[in-house]
Amino acid sequence: MIIIDNAVECCFRSFVLSEKRLVGKGKLIKPSQWANDSESFTLVMDHAYRNHSSPASLPDKTDVLHYHDTRNKLYHKEKSLSVTKRILTKYSDFGKTYLKELFGFSTTDEAWAAEIKAVRESFSSKPPQILVPITYQREKGVARTDGLQALTQKEVIPIVTYCFTSLYTRPPNMNELLTSLQASGISIDYPTLAVQLTHLRGEKVIKSKVLAVTNRHRRKLARIYEFRRIHD
Repeated sequence: MIIIDNAVECCFRSFVLSEKRLVGKGKLIKPSQWANDSESFTLVMDHAYRNHSSPASLPDKTDVLHYHDTRNKLYHKEKSLSVTKRILTKYSDFGKTYLKELFGFSTTDEAWAAEIKAVRESFSSKPPQILVPITYQREKGVARTDGLQALTQKEVIPIVTYCFTSLYTRPPNMNELLTSLQASGISIDYPTLAVQLTHLRGEKVIKSKVLAVTNRHRRKLARIYEFRRIHD
């Protein structure tokens, strides 16, 4: 359920950021607005539906939010919660619809069922954890980082900060961090970055006096991502 929900949210984000390119200076969604809205599943979904040529062809938002709420209960509540096969099938079918309607990708029912079965079997066999690859390199005095498309600004900022520090053996200043984020394809301006850094410092992700990732969060990054430096 959690995987399906994450995939559905990724569809919404990719549609807004890559398919329609709605975020940026002079575009429909300002970077400062996206910095706020991107933290909310509902608001991200609203942007996708609002900018689709035929919202009526998409699943009912009430049903989607119900399944998303179920996912949150599974993830955050200590009490165990069972999810029926019917619910999983219905939500995965929503994912199939989004791929077709948002990106023009269609597949047969048989092929889709085979993919779902393969995913289920892969989890039942308990494969080793696969780290998400992040590549980074020097580029004109900044750190260009790739592999960030599906992440939020709050997730991206510490990653780019870490990559800059790894490349130049020192923390970046504000302008270097901003330019590195923009070189990595992230739509963000100076005021939005300042606000996000305030939140990240409050959450003990970025150190209070320098633009450096805290030791605790650096260990967390190492558990999730595989950082690959591309040498000059």
